[in-house]
Amino acid sequence: MRIKIKLKESTIRRNLHKIEIMLLYSKLSLTDISHCQRINNKNFYIMALRAARIKRNSDNYIKCLKILENDIIACNDDQLKNKLIRLLNDYIIFAPYNGDEKFELYKKHTEKDLLLQLL
Repeated sequence: MRIKIKLKESTIRRNLHKIEIMLLYSKLSLTDISHCQRINNKNFYIMALRAARIKRNSDNYIKCLKILENDIIACNDDQLKNKLIRLLNDYIIFAPYNGDEKFELYKKHTEKDLLLQLL
């Protein structure tokens, strides 16, 4: 027997907020969230990147950026794709890891990939 439940918009927003908080406090990672949900809620990336920045570990930060990059490639909606590309670009430019050897290598590789995406 199936029961159909309608969720109110406020309930959905409250749950999204809980997920964002869980990402911020590293109780959840981006890989735990479905691809579609991540693409439609860019705050998930923002919270995960903030959590990685707090840990002061470039590896976690790069991992989050790679997930964002893969989601950009998989995104079919041009408007969403452009927003995610801008988000990725901003988090690369304003990263606290500029000068870090691993991050600079990632940045160099990603800039080429981003240019190919835009063409």
